[in-house]
Amino acid sequence: MTDGRELSWDGCVNVRDLGGLGQVRPRAVVRMEAPTRLSEDGWAAAWAHRVRTVIDLRDTDEREPERAPRPPGITTVYAPQDPVGTPFYERWKRSTAWARRCTTRRCSLTTPSR
Repeated sequence: MTDGRELSWDGCVNVRDLGGLGQVRPRAVVRMEAPTRLSEDGWAAAWAHRVRTVIDLRDTDEREPERAPRPPGITTVYAPQDPVGTPFYERWKRSTAWARRCTTRRCSLTTPSR
């Protein structure tokens, strides 16, 4: 069962229109994992959905070249969340907390035992 927000754009999985969440209007914000993987048909679907700006939150070393040409009216703004070299990045790079087991009742992110 879907909630109508899932979109099917060729070359990209996990594309969702965030409209309807909180006070976000439909077609105002779309979330996807890697727009660079879109095919030409995928970019055409994004254009038809009125996407005009891609906000890329990945660091420079996480980016990859686009697999297909995009419509000329779609631009990209690069805004890395935690760029390499920032205090946040350096702290978590050294941390071993990534693999720690969650012990609170409300947390369900633990890995099942083998």
